[in-house]
Amino acid sequence: MDKLFDISKKLHTKYFLPGHYIINLPSNFNYKLKFDEIYNSYLKADILECTLSITLLDIPLEVVIHKPLRQVHRYEFEEHFGFKNHCDNFDPNKKIIYCPKYPTMALEELLKKIDTKTNTITNDKIKELCLLMILGGYWNKKQAIADLLIFSESVFGIGIGEIKVDNVFEYLFHYIQKITE
Repeated sequence: MDKLFDISKKLHTKYFLPGHYIINLPSNFNYKLKFDEIYNSYLKADILECTLSITLLDIPLEVVIHKPLRQVHRYEFEEHFGFKNHCDNFDPNKKIIYCPKYPTMALEELLKKIDTKTNTITNDKIKELCLLMILGGYWNKKQAIADLLIFSESVFGIGIGEIKVDNVFEYLFHYIQKITE
């Protein structure tokens, strides 16, 4: 537990910047999501929004998915959705996901909930930890996942050999698909 606590704290220090880490969802990621049209004052645009409640490592999170309603030629809009200048690569199916309330809890409190002595560490738990650290606002760099996977392989025997960084995001997509069915 001490090693996991130390590496998580180190990765938080190294890979945290104020702000959200926004994950691009695949364009075919529709499932049964219910989007509401809202006005986003920062973007100065109407967009579509879906709010979901998920649980990672027994910690409840509220995540938000945004989807553009129409092209808006504003820097904030293009930056938010990852479009190029003048919406050159605009895609009406583009979706992004983030957790609006971050950090979810103090890092120390979070790590106390992850008891490696009584709980078996599995591939899914490592993926959930990575997602929780990103969606919960503790990391906002993809490299943090790779570093944790290297650490977990050396300590728990689970990691970079069995899980790839992109598998962590794929796990999130399947998780959301499962809860929306």
